[in-house]
Amino acid sequence: MERVPSSVQGYWLMYIGPAGFAGGDTVVGVKLDEKRSTSDCDGLYKGERYFRCQPGHGIYQAVEEVELVPPEMADEDVRQLAMSPAPDAETFNLEMELEQLIGLRDVKESIRHSRNYIEVQRRRSAVTGDQSARPLHFAFMQGTPGSGAGKVAQVLGGMLLKFGVLSSGHVVEATRKDLVAGCTGGGDVETKIKKIAKAAEGGVLLVVGADALKDTEKSSDRIGEEALQALTKLLEGASATVEWPQRLCIVVAGRRNQLTQLLETPGVGPCIFAKFEFSDLTAAEVGLSVKKPVVSAAVTMLMEFAALTLAILVALCVVVLCVQDQETRRRSQSSDAASPDVEEEADVRYMHRFFLRRDGYPKVSEGPQDLREVVVDSAWTEPAGQPSTCIICLEPVNSEQPVRRLRCNHQFHPDCILQWCLKRRALECPTCRDQEPLAESKKRLAAKVISSGCQNLTAEAVLV
Repeated sequence: MERVPSSVQGYWLMYIGPAGFAGGDTVVGVKLDEKRSTSDCDGLYKGERYFRCQPGHGIYQAVEEVELVPPEMADEDVRQLAMSPAPDAETFNLEMELEQLIGLRDVKESIRHSRNYIEVQRRRSAVTGDQSARPLHFAFMQGTPGSGAGKVAQVLGGMLLKFGVLSSGHVVEATRKDLVAGCTGGGDVETKIKKIAKAAEGGVLLVVGADALKDTEKSSDRIGEEALQALTKLLEGASATVEWPQRLCIVVAGRRNQLTQLLETPGVGPCIFAKFEFSDLTAAEVGLSVKKPVVSAAVTMLMEFAALTLAILVALCVVVLCVQDQETRRRSQSSDAASPDVEEEADVRYMHRFFLRRDGYPKVSEGPQDLREVVVDSAWTEPAGQPSTCIICLEPVNSEQPVRRLRCNHQFHPDCILQWCLKRRALECPTCRDQEPLAESKKRLAAKVISSGCQNLTAEAVLV
């Protein structure tokens, strides 16, 4: 049976295929590890039975909602291991991958030598017809931690996959904790190591800290001794002459001095094809290794920030254009409403709307102006009869001409003062800004002003 993990729960695969209740679509029938309180499946649906299991343990799921994995990968211990997927063998470029590695000049040369050996073996097999070859296992001789063993193992797995030495090329990393955790001795360590090796079949098993499998500081480390013996046995079993692709590539990694002692043992040393010497990174190389992912992340952030900034700028441009359009319309309306015969002034303190109240005094309210709502009514009085001059048009006025004057006794032609007041939205003197209270007795004039739209008024219309 194959294992089907769904979120954190594991299922046993019982059926994969079309189902009539799903319209012929493929479904997955699985058996639960734990019984549910209720059952709506158990392999049976509307009279169609696709698999059998104990009541409460069966369920159907859509095929896209589950992930099929091999049985060895369904184990909880195996699922806790660090795994790196294999690269695409068609697009894998060894030289490009080596250029991405920072420092590690000796390691790069060792990988190239291994590639050359594989190519020679392939040519020999093509000529002689002998497909047997030596299995390739490696040792990573490290100095200080953090020298990039995991990344090198991925490059190595990709190269072995591309040249047909491995069938999968994925990398499984295991530490001492992964190999012996939960083991009490008596053969369970070997069983667990075999289980981990099974998960790495077709790819690379990277044993990190192989030199520390046995704790040398303890007088007796039975678990560590069993782990070392199991690893040695695994290497010996995987070192017999085979035809490529080989079943498994084992890489032991550890500190240079301690790992050298391990390789001197008869069961381990002869199994290793090549040793990769990891030199410590220089200060500049350490800085570059830190800078590289930061720069990559910064580029991604800058691209996202640029997209966001562009969206904000576009939104701001739209707002500015809308405001400019509204301002243009407002100015156009104000220009159409203004009289060309009266000088325009910028003082907006007098730009109000006046409405007639019961007490006869103006009520001021801010807001959009409409000439139809402006009441130009006044308590204008007849002049005293003395000749004078209209202070708006500067033309003389006399007793024979219609004349109006405000409370301040300044005199005007009716057309001049009417146009001035309409322009200013207020009944005031152009000279002293004295505002005149509105009179109830002049409502007829206000009605004429409103009904005529405040356009083309004559002196005769004002005098009615």
